[in-house]
Amino acid sequence: MTSPVAQPAQHPESGPEKTPTDRPEFAGGPSDVLWAWSARTSQPRISYHADGTVLYLNQACESLLGRSMQDVAQTQIVDYFGNEWFEAHHELALAAEPEDPNFNSQLVFVIDGMERLYQITTLVLHETEDTPWLACLTMQDISEDAQIRAELVKANQSLSESNRDLEEFAYVASHDLQEPLRKIQAFGDRLQSRLDDSEDEKALDYLERMQGAAGRMQVLISDLLSFSRVTTSGRDLAPVSLEDIVASVLSDLEVAVTDANATIHVGSLPSVEGDGPQLQQLMQNLLGNALKFRAPDRDLEIWIESVMIGSRWLVSVRDTGIGFDQEYAEKIFTVFQRLHGRSAYAGTGVGLAICRKIVERHGGTIRAQGEDGDGATFLIDLPRSLDELQAVA
Repeated sequence: MTSPVAQPAQHPESGPEKTPTDRPEFAGGPSDVLWAWSARTSQPRISYHADGTVLYLNQACESLLGRSMQDVAQTQIVDYFGNEWFEAHHELALAAEPEDPNFNSQLVFVIDGMERLYQITTLVLHETEDTPWLACLTMQDISEDAQIRAELVKANQSLSESNRDLEEFAYVASHDLQEPLRKIQAFGDRLQSRLDDSEDEKALDYLERMQGAAGRMQVLISDLLSFSRVTTSGRDLAPVSLEDIVASVLSDLEVAVTDANATIHVGSLPSVEGDGPQLQQLMQNLLGNALKFRAPDRDLEIWIESVMIGSRWLVSVRDTGIGFDQEYAEKIFTVFQRLHGRSAYAGTGVGLAICRKIVERHGGTIRAQGEDGDGATFLIDLPRSLDELQAVA
């Protein structure tokens, strides 16, 4: 709640510093209590009666309002804080329950010609159970915090717009690249058929390299399109069973699991709010990587488990594969980043980048833990409910 700007008066000439022995007494006001309360902090503090009469303020509040305690006491707080703020604030003060007497508001003060935003924390004290007899206000300058938050919101908006532009560009560029690539491949196939009986081994070698490069380009474009479609072509989120997702993925990977002689351990997995096809791609990529990067000298085992932490699910995919050095735990989620050469392991280096993008779209995070030669673990943190997901967004 923000009220119109409050305009404090010019600061008076500063007098001698007050001490507890020279504090003024106010008729009907508990001066000892208010004096002790005000003296506990260097932040501005002021108190007023239920009828709006100012009772007490400390030196920091004197400086903020530009008035001495003798000038302000027994006047109306509305004179310094503005009528709009006072009406809203006073309504909250009257409604405050004895068991929950605190609430916050905000007000802008003009100090030396500059606007400063203050957060006002109010403590309501009750004369009887139903009637408040005074409100005690503590003020904190939050101008810099508010400015930082505003700049952060602006930066996030700019980043989101930039990401959308990049995703659209990636989609259009990838889509438009496919047509000339198809022509290269088509004419390469025709040339291949003419050279099948040729004895020109060098020409055949060049053609084979060209076709191989075109094939890799096709895979890169396809993966780039998949990366851009995570946010541009996603479905509405709905309840999805991760157990069903994993079962479907393992069915698709049945041949690869058999060829790898892998043992898969699937624990209890939750239902989450998600995009089913995207979560299937997430698990397909993670399990596919575990099967691909298996160690040649031992049997592969993979564990897929989950645990609830607070109001969120932590899903883990752990394997006994070749692992990776922990210093690359962030690099592996970058588009086109590979830790191994093409000759050792196939792939474009886009799969884990797609995984991160999918998880982030679902309001979660994904991180990796690994040790070179001793397996890898991928930890996925997801909201438990749609309400939690909307709160993150």
